[in-house]
Amino acid sequence: MGDPVTVIVLVAAGAASEPTTVAMTGATRDALGGAIVQVRETRGSPDDEAALAAEASAHADAVVELGWADPRRRQATLRLHIAAGGRWIERVIRFKPSDAYAERGRTLGFAVASMLPEAAADHGSPPGNPPASLPATPAPTPTASPTTAPAPTPPVPPAPQVPPESPRPPTSATPAPPAPQVPTPPPAPPPPAPPASVPGPATSARSSDGGRGAWTKTGRASAEAATEAAIDLMVLGSVGIGGKNAQTVGGGVAGHWFVLSAVSVRLAGGVRAGTGNRAGVSTLTYLGAAGVAWHPWRPTSSLPLGASLRVDYLVERPKAAYGSQTYGNLNPHAIDAIVEAGWQLSGDADVVLGLGIEDVFITTHITLQGEVATIPPVSAVANAGVRLRF
Repeated sequence: MGDPVTVIVLVAAGAASEPTTVAMTGATRDALGGAIVQVRETRGSPDDEAALAAEASAHADAVVELGWADPRRRQATLRLHIAAGGRWIERVIRFKPSDAYAERGRTLGFAVASMLPEAAADHGSPPGNPPASLPATPAPTPTASPTTAPAPTPPVPPAPQVPPESPRPPTSATPAPPAPQVPTPPPAPPPPAPPASVPGPATSARSSDGGRGAWTKTGRASAEAATEAAIDLMVLGSVGIGGKNAQTVGGGVAGHWFVLSAVSVRLAGGVRAGTGNRAGVSTLTYLGAAGVAWHPWRPTSSLPLGASLRVDYLVERPKAAYGSQTYGNLNPHAIDAIVEAGWQLSGDADVVLGLGIEDVFITTHITLQGEVATIPPVSAVANAGVRLRF
């Protein structure tokens, strides 16, 4: 049996202990028949220069760069370099939100094993069954030549009338026994294929760049095309700033569409109810919002705390009531700017807390039965809720 295959897996800082990486390491080791799999962390994202340096220093058979296109671990890029041939192989794998992190890791491990046929055949494949012992072939039996004639019969003295003995026909050759057929040994069974299928469409691109380490265009395009959607279920609140304060509380829902891994567009709607600055005056505000959010730090299993900043354009319809009298008005000009912090609850859910400023640009005065309710232009706003990713 040859030496086991040695594979080095490069991951980002803090990712070595993640369930996906641990499961990937174990699946790679098992699929390659007890291979030596080492996980090393890099300061930033794994790159080709670090991969080749790690491969040379450890005299490994192959090195794998594991990269993710988004913090939710929905799209993985495996970039593998085989030391024997100096070739790069790249594969992009997409996952569903329902796929557990351990299952994603096992899928990646089997994918790495399927990308290593040369190394596995040279070092880690079990030897075939030895052929069965062959029986000895018996030596052929010597036989007389078919053309040999019998010796002539000497003359016989006179005797009673006995007819002379007829000459014997030539002795026929003794046929040699047929040689026994040699049994053909059964062919060695091929190694089993990895017992897992890659969920979702997986594309692979091979390049023979002579070890220069250039990423293929297919891999880059697939990584940049990773998208994600999310829904926020929130509790909303506001407190007027300046003058006589007005407080509101309510609820809302928002949808995110991630056009990039750190940028999402946002649509939201909600309602807030509260009191004016006069006793007995109540307010009800319907609002709609459209904006953009930037997510420089998104929560992950290794770093569960994240932060984001969003800006929205608002359309509000405030209403005020005092007894049986009501007043309503449409204010189409408002903006808000909110800083949010998120904490990962699970692979597809975060707790989100936000705090910011809302400006409607004008002060609204509402007179109802001699009572004046004032809605100030600037308010401190807050939201708290759960973000569900899809």
